[in-house]
Amino acid sequence: MVDESVVRAALAGILPDATAADIEAAPWGNTKRTALVTLSDGREVVVQYRASDRGGLATEAELTRAIGERTDVPTPVVLGCQRVDEYAAVVTARVPGRDLHERFEVLPPDRRAALVRTLGRHLAAVHDAFRFSGYGPVTSRDEGFAVADPERDWRAWLSDFLGRALGRLDGPLAPLAAPIQRAFDRHRDRLPAAPPAHLFPWDFRPGNVIVAGVDSAITAVLDWGDPLAAARGLSVAKAAFLVADWYADDHAADRLREAFHAGYRARLSLPDDFERTRPLYRLVAVVAAAVDSRGQVTRPRFPMVPDEEAVTFHRRHLRAVLDRLD
Repeated sequence: MVDESVVRAALAGILPDATAADIEAAPWGNTKRTALVTLSDGREVVVQYRASDRGGLATEAELTRAIGERTDVPTPVVLGCQRVDEYAAVVTARVPGRDLHERFEVLPPDRRAALVRTLGRHLAAVHDAFRFSGYGPVTSRDEGFAVADPERDWRAWLSDFLGRALGRLDGPLAPLAAPIQRAFDRHRDRLPAAPPAHLFPWDFRPGNVIVAGVDSAITAVLDWGDPLAAARGLSVAKAAFLVADWYADDHAADRLREAFHAGYRARLSLPDDFERTRPLYRLVAVVAAAVDSRGQVTRPRFPMVPDEEAVTFHRRHLRAVLDRLD
């Protein structure tokens, strides 16, 4: 459900000459309310809002603009941000097409691999365009994007990041927290002390990609919210997990992951220590992807698998990485 009064107020502040002819609640979104709006002149826009935002939507809007300007990654046109009482709201042009999450598993294998290569190239372009002086949450400022209180010790930052993710593991996944922590502590010295910090888009996955046409070409990459600055290896590991393992098993996932890495390398070389650090980054990435910000176990595939099957999926992947590190 969306509050139509908030949607109309946001539109009035950003597009004062526009009138909403139809407002439809989008069937997605965990932390933001999303409305698909058709204006009286036929234009289609998207209105997103949330309470207690603390500048998050403004940062997401500015980052979406900046990615569109600095890279060849297709992004929605941002029409503006607006404060509506206790809510922050952003309005973007609606990009025609379909959610890749709904299409991905029914596409032919060659087409899936081609899309994944493109996503790898897009992530490399984002990494190449945004660099920071330390690690942590990224915010927009008058002078650009920055980490407000950057951590300079990568191992310390990653250990804290993992600790917060492990704290979200509950129920059947909770017993894995202790062995994961031990494995990380045992191998953390293989990590670099202070690798370059690049943009880490938190939710870079097919569910935030719009595709169109008979070949399902990518028309937009959405949702640049909650960005972090981190070493590239962690960002690559999490994205590869969400574009490969999330939708395929065994050899099919291996091929998709290789396609993703190939696409990345077509734009930017992988870090020199990639193979040495890859298992540890994958461990952290799988933990971070297992439970969402609401404390709910995330569910792979489309249609999404039931909760019990999702727990089995995460346990299997976590066990596999732990076995590799032993």
